[in-house]
Formats: sequence, structure tokens, C-alpha cells
Amino acid sequence: GDTKLYVGNVSWECVAEDLEDLFSRCGTVTNVWVAKQPGGFAFVTMSNPEDAAKAQDEIEGETLFGQVLRVNVSKQNNIDTVIKYRRGGLGGSGRAPPAKGGGKSEG
Repeated sequence: GDTKLYVGNVSWECVAEDLEDLFSRCGTVTNVWVAKQPGGFAFVTMSNPEDAAKAQDEIEGETLFGQVLRVNVSKQNNIDTVIKYRRGGLGGSGRAPPAKGGGKSEG
């Protein structure tokens, strides 16, 4: 069945289509979810464990938008739990994205 991969070190420029293009060369991609608040990671779901293993082997360490990707089979297949954990873990660390005005805006 479907196998979800955690993709770390994802650039803020990256959109789901970029990851779908990259991972689809290893097999059938059934879903892509890119985190935005906070960003930096994504989940890519492959249609079977074999494709997921191939993607993990081939795409781990690849560079996308200047960021070296990390790819692991997701141990946590419940995205809600991951989001709650990350929100809780960010606390007052000062790592929250700028509320307005900050960041690059390229036309």
C-alpha cells in the first residue's frame, strides 16, 4: 500500500509540484504535502513500499533550490500529530516566521 516519506530541509521556495516531479522518477506519487507554517519539511506518499525505498535511496542528499534534501520513511503517518508537536515545540524559541514585511518577495 501507500508509503509516506518524510522529506526534510525543504526550501521555502519549494512547492508540491517540484517534489512530485522529483519523486515521480522513482515511481508513482499519490500525495504531496508541503509545510508552510513553519516550513522546512514535506511529506511525499508513494504508491508502494518499493517505490518509497527507491526514492529514499535516490533522492536522499539531492539538492533542490540549494537545499540538500533528507528523505526518510515516515514513522508518524498522522500529519496532525506532527503539526501539533511542532507547534508545541516551537514555544518561545523566537524561530517563528516574521508576521509581516519580512522575507523575500520576488515577482
